Amino acid sequence: NACVCVQQLMKIMAGHKRLFPVATSFIAAILLCYVLLHYHHPEFDSTASRTKINSLSYGTYSVKTELPESASTLDRIYNGDMRKRKVFLDCGANTGSTYIMFHKMWPNPEEYQMISFEIDRRLKPYYASFVNHTAMVPLGVAGKDSTFTAHTQDLWVPKGDPGKKQASQWGGGSLFVFEKEWRSLGVSEDVKTIDLSTFIRQNVRHDDELILKIDIEGAEYEVLQKMLDDGTFSLVDRFFLEFHDWQPSGWTKEEKEALRTRMKKEGIRYGKWEAEYPTIPISKDIEPRVYDKKRAGQVVDKCQNAQSEIVLAVAAGMNSERADRLVKTVLAHSGIADQRIGVFVYGDFVKQHPGQIQQWMDTNRVILGIRGDSPKPKWYYEKLNYKPDLEMNIISSLRQVTKFTGNQARWFYPDFRNDLMKTTALTLGLNYLNRTVRAPPTEPSDDLSPLFFSKRSVEKIPPLLEYIYGALKKKESNVLVLDSDFEEVWISSVFLLDFLTKRDSELKPVNFDQCSN
Repeated sequence: NACVCVQQLMKIMAGHKRLFPVATSFIAAILLCYVLLHYHHPEFDSTASRTKINSLSYGTYSVKTELPESASTLDRIYNGDMRKRKVFLDCGANTGSTYIMFHKMWPNPEEYQMISFEIDRRLKPYYASFVNHTAMVPLGVAGKDSTFTAHTQDLWVPKGDPGKKQASQWGGGSLFVFEKEWRSLGVSEDVKTIDLSTFIRQNVRHDDELILKIDIEGAEYEVLQKMLDDGTFSLVDRFFLEFHDWQPSGWTKEEKEALRTRMKKEGIRYGKWEAEYPTIPISKDIEPRVYDKKRAGQVVDKCQNAQSEIVLAVAAGMNSERADRLVKTVLAHSGIADQRIGVFVYGDFVKQHPGQIQQWMDTNRVILGIRGDSPKPKWYYEKLNYKPDLEMNIISSLRQVTKFTGNQARWFYPDFRNDLMKTTALTLGLNYLNRTVRAPPTEPSDDLSPLFFSKRSVEKIPPLLEYIYGALKKKESNVLVLDSDFEEVWISSVFLLDFLTKRDSELKPVNFDQCSN
C-alpha cells in the first residue's frame, strides 16, 4: 500500500517542480513509517497472522488447532484493527486445572488463545470439553530442543490389589527421577521437548499480551536461564511460576539461588502458582474488582425494625424457567410495586443465563447476591474444611456477577452454613445471610403440615402459607426466602403477598437493602 501511494505521488509531482522538495520529504516519511512498522511487526501480513492463529508450528512439530467458533472474531481483530492478540501458555498443564481456574477467576478468559503443554498423554481426554482452548500439545518444555525420557505415574489400583502398590494420581510426570523413586513414576517413554524461549520468540510479538505459567517439575531452571539469556521476558506480561527445589534436576543449591538472584536483579516478577492450591494469584485484584476490600462484611440474622417488617428474597435454582417465573411474579405484585427484593443466584446460573439476569436488573428492583458456584448437597458443606476450595467457589461466583452485570454482589446466602464459609464470606466483605425463614424449609419440620406432601398442588397452598406465617411470628428472622425450585412456592406466592400487603397485616414487606444489623 505504501509503494502504491509513492507511485501516485510521483506522478502528481511530475508536473509541479516547485512542490517537489515537499513531496520528497512526504514520501520519505511514508517509507520510514513503513520500515518502522515492519521492524516492530514482522508478522504484519494478514495471511501470516491468520496462519499463526489457525496453526501452531515449531521445528518439525505441527498441529492444526481446533479453535471454537469465536476464532473468527480473533481473526477479525488481529487482521482488522491490529489490536494485540492475547495468549496464555500453560506449561505443565496436567488435567487442565489451570484452564478451569483461569476461566473461573479471570475477567475475560474467552479473549485468550490458550495452549497447554503436557507430557502425560493419558490426560488428553480432560481437554475434550474445553471451549476457547487452542491446543493440548503433548510435548515437554525445556531449555533446548531435545528428546528426554519422561516418567509418569502407574495406573491406579484399589488398595490391597495383590502384587501391586497403589499409585497416587496427581497426573503429569517429570523428566527427573530419584535413584530410589517414591512417587510411583512407573511409566517411562521418550518425549520431545521444545526450547520454550525460542518458541515464544517465534510465536509472540511485542504488542501481544502473553500470560505464561510454568509448573514443570524441575525443568524450570534451564528454561528460566535460557529465557534470561535470550531476553524473552520482555515478551511476557504476566508470569506465574512454581519452583521445585526438591526435584533431582542436577542443579546445585548455589546455582538455583544464583538464578533467583539474577531474576530479581533483572526485575522478573512472578506470582506463585501451585496446582494443589486452587486459586490464581492476584486474581482478586484484577480489574474490574469483584468486591470491595475495604468494606467490612456483616452477619445478618434480622433486619431493621424486625418487630413488624420483613424483607423478601428469592433463592434462584439452576432451573432458569422456574427462577424467572417466580422472580417476575413477585415483582409484578401491586402490593410491593415500589420495593426491592433480593435474588440469590449460583455463579453458574449467571454464566449460563446472563440475559435473564439483566432483565431482572433492568427493573432496578433486584439486589443480586450469590449462593455459591453451583448446587451441592448438605453433607458436602458440613464436611468442607478446605478454605482455598471455598474461596474459589465464592470468588468465581462474584466474578461472573461482575462480568455479566457490571456490579459487585455484596450478599452471600449459602445453601447450608458452616463457620469456615461465614469467615471466608466476611473476609471478602460480603454480608452473610445467616438465619432466614426458608420456604419450603431446608430441613424436615413438624411445623409444615403433612398435607403439603399428600395433596395436589392447589391444596398445598394453605399448609405452606401457615408454615411461613408461623415461622415469621417466631421472630427468629424476618428475612423470607422463597425457593424457586419448588412449584408450590410459585403457586403460593401471590396469595402470600396478598396477605402480607393487606392494610391491617402485622408483617409488612420493606426494601431488601434495608436489611442490615
